[in-house]
Amino acid sequence: MEVYAEVDPLSNERKLAEELQSLKAFEGLDVPHSPLGLPSVLPLAIAARLRYGEGYEGRLIINQRLADVNELYVRSLMLTSDVLKLDVAFTVGDAPKFGQPVSQLDSESAVQIARKQGTKAKLGLFLSFRYPHEAIRERMRHEADFFLAMRVRGAADLEGLDASRLIPYVIISTDKNKDILKHIDQPTVALNRLKDHVTELEGSGVRSVILSCPGDWQSLNEALRLLA
Repeated sequence: MEVYAEVDPLSNERKLAEELQSLKAFEGLDVPHSPLGLPSVLPLAIAARLRYGEGYEGRLIINQRLADVNELYVRSLMLTSDVLKLDVAFTVGDAPKFGQPVSQLDSESAVQIARKQGTKAKLGLFLSFRYPHEAIRERMRHEADFFLAMRVRGAADLEGLDASRLIPYVIISTDKNKDILKHIDQPTVALNRLKDHVTELEGSGVRSVILSCPGDWQSLNEALRLLA
């Protein structure tokens, strides 16, 4: 089982540097793109800092919002991803809080364009388990290399699916972030249940998970220690 962490795209340079240095212990990192449609440090900038500033050699997955970009940007993104050795997960994303959406592409079209451009990157789509199983199976018929899976509650959700292509988010609740998580409609796991939860997912065929701890990235290393 490979254990990745979700990067909090902090805008404070000192705090971001501290976070990135701390998370280098993970086998992979996932960098979100303007969560909730709000301004944040761009994933490519964080990825470049990790590769060239921190010397990070693990897997890097950047999320790319499609509400904000056109086909030319996607093609340029793939060239950049090959230089930085990144994988890319496409999502339409929430409506931008500033300006108007471009909305030229859906996620499946972006994957097709990326393949036509030619890339070494693995290409992913987002998958929400709030939808019925049939809809999830239909989405998994697309030619993506992997799926970032949200709202996975446990092994029962994965029955009948090729779990090896799924990378579930595991959202960790702590005393520090419990108020933040009240406003996030997603299943969470406390640190004292984390190992059992991840072991259960692994038993269902999951090969990688992304640990996310909104508002408390410092607890991610404790989470990694518990999984060792």
